[in-house]
Amino acid sequence: MQGVAFLPSQHGSDDPQSSPSNVVLNPFDSLPVEVVSMVFICYVRGQFRRGPHASLNLGRICRRWRQIAWSTPHLWTNLELFDKQVDVKVQMPIELAEEWLSRASTLPLSIDLCFSLHPFHHQGSGTQAVLQLCKQILDLVIEYSDQWYSLSLHLPSSLLEGIGILGHPTSLLHHLSLEATWNDYDNFRVPHYPRSHTFSNCSPAIVKIAAFKMEINWRFVTDLTMDMVDIAEVLVIFRTANRLSKCSLDAVGHHGSDISTILARGLIECPALESLDISFDDDRPPTAFCNAISLPGLTQLSFGGYDTIPVNFFANDLVTFITRSFCALKSLHIDESEFERGSLIRLAPLLSSLIDLRIMYSPNDWAGNQVSYEDIDAFYHFLDNPDEVPTYIPPFTSFAGTQLPLSSLETFEWDGMKPFLWETVPGFLKPASVNGIVNHRPLKLVKITCMEVEEEDIIPYIPKDIIRQLSEFSDVKFEFTVYQRKSRDIGVDWWKASLERWDGSTDGSTDASST
Repeated sequence: MQGVAFLPSQHGSDDPQSSPSNVVLNPFDSLPVEVVSMVFICYVRGQFRRGPHASLNLGRICRRWRQIAWSTPHLWTNLELFDKQVDVKVQMPIELAEEWLSRASTLPLSIDLCFSLHPFHHQGSGTQAVLQLCKQILDLVIEYSDQWYSLSLHLPSSLLEGIGILGHPTSLLHHLSLEATWNDYDNFRVPHYPRSHTFSNCSPAIVKIAAFKMEINWRFVTDLTMDMVDIAEVLVIFRTANRLSKCSLDAVGHHGSDISTILARGLIECPALESLDISFDDDRPPTAFCNAISLPGLTQLSFGGYDTIPVNFFANDLVTFITRSFCALKSLHIDESEFERGSLIRLAPLLSSLIDLRIMYSPNDWAGNQVSYEDIDAFYHFLDNPDEVPTYIPPFTSFAGTQLPLSSLETFEWDGMKPFLWETVPGFLKPASVNGIVNHRPLKLVKITCMEVEEEDIIPYIPKDIIRQLSEFSDVKFEFTVYQRKSRDIGVDWWKASLERWDGSTDGSTDASST
């Protein structure tokens, strides 16, 4: 692969060191055509790639390079076109795309078209001209549907919906990504908005969809990502996608569809799903989801609200979901401020297999109730001492046998806009007795990040006696970071800051709340 060093610079034929006279004298030129082709392929696909038009750069050096590049199909299997690259007054991208795809011969194609028609991207050409060009390129791409391996279309909704029925089979299609750009996203949320049937016969393994309703053969999908999706659509998909193993659903909402008919058909089980990242933009879909779906193979769960939209969850819904699924969760990521006060304790009996727990806390006046830090901190006191259960917490299933709650936990991460109870951390690590049997959690990482929000949220230093206790656990990594109001962009190593605070002090009971 020494010949790669002789490939042209980014300046192409205008670069003096890449001129034809220099290339003729280059030892690289003495290599057989087959070897040169292999080097070109590595150049385009590997770390030497210079952008979406790297294949074209090869043809600008000399006639021999151009002949080799033009006759090497593997150089032309990836086509990427973006509206910010296109100016219809100075370029003819439709002819370029046509030649590009034809040079790939019969090889599988990976195509990525992104025409969001943002005015900033095509100031010199006009929206209608770019839209017409995009339509022409899309029509050309559809002619090669029997060679699609990966298809990614980020286009105006009118173009995606207007594709119609495909004229060729798509048996090679492995990855399908569709994102619709709408002038008004409320149009998409109209109840029973019609689905596109263009891809109804497609059976890809990886699917990404944003703001677009479509028919597809869900039975072969293993990896699904959806953004802005109706809860009714989710229920329909989960009933069909029996091979789905990884799923990310953002902004699941209730767009007015009637889900009673779907629910009447009984419990929806998706047996192969192992990883689920789901966020909701409405209070109603979480309850419907938790009561309708069973995921017995689930090991990783992220469950929360979408972006900054405040959503209120009921811990009992999540308890119902985990119990009915009878799954052995290994990773859980939630925002405790989205649940009722102290309700995380109800989940504890169901998390004996949990290895990774990540909790966020962003201030949220749940359901209009004033929630005190004491209520929120109940879960951490509970992990510190399982016998300490607040009286307002309803009775819940007792822990079986002699295991600690969250007995398999190896990673604990907390990120919140309030002080953390540093004094509870040693209890996470120390051996404890349950029904007369002493055991401990196999924690390897404790990561806590706090941010000061209001004046009363001044983060206390870690007490000296807590630092001393934690120092005994040499096999555990501690990462404690605080973002203060005066310098929120720069995190402070709170372990180090606390050590410096207590440096020279012999009184471990010194007021830790002062900064």
